[in-house]
Amino acid sequence: MGDVRALDRPLSGGRRFRSPFNGTIAALVASRINTPLAWWRTHLSTAVRDFLAKLWPWIHVFYVIMFFLAVGTTIFGLPLTLLLDPDTTTLSC
Repeated sequence: MGDVRALDRPLSGGRRFRSPFNGTIAALVASRINTPLAWWRTHLSTAVRDFLAKLWPWIHVFYVIMFFLAVGTTIFGLPLTLLLDPDTTTLSC
């Protein structure tokens, strides 16, 4: 049989694989800085582009609200402690 410890290793090789992959994606994205986004203009209609332009600020508002809710849930446990039975939210052995 094979080595059982091999099952504990991640399939991607851990950090050794992820860092070069993320660096490549970042380099590709950075190469498009200050260049026109011609693909959007050729593949999306004006109505869709206008809709996405109006939706864009609300995505940021939604993200900020979700961020603060996640921080509040992490620190205080609310609203989870209001919804769950108190016996299930305590750490007892």
